[in-house]
Amino acid sequence: MRHAAQCLGRAIRGKSDYGIMILADKRYARADKRFKLPGWIQSQLQDAFINLSIEESIQASRRFLRLMGQPFNKDDQLGLALLTREHINKLIIQNQTNSVISMNKMNNIQTINNSTQPRTVTTALPLK
Repeated sequence: MRHAAQCLGRAIRGKSDYGIMILADKRYARADKRFKLPGWIQSQLQDAFINLSIEESIQASRRFLRLMGQPFNKDDQLGLALLTREHINKLIIQNQTNSVISMNKMNNIQTINNSTQPRTVTTALPLK
């Protein structure tokens, strides 16, 4: 499975890359085998394209390549595959806020840990 995932990963390196994954082995028709593939591959596997004949695979590949071969404008991709400046600024603010919250939680935990006295036999047992 690892070798199959490596081969598939070599075909797609960037956002503008596309490729066809043909896993021509009956093992990949079984769900228990497909679940061993990485998540990014599993998310692209659709039940409609599992256990196809050779002819059906060729037809699906042709449709996909025709669709992907169409020219596209990068401006059309803003907000879908590309982030706008507004999205980036929002993400920066969100990350900064999350960092501050995490630091506050860590400081609170350290304060609690420092304020509790470690228990020993002499402090745990009441004196009579």
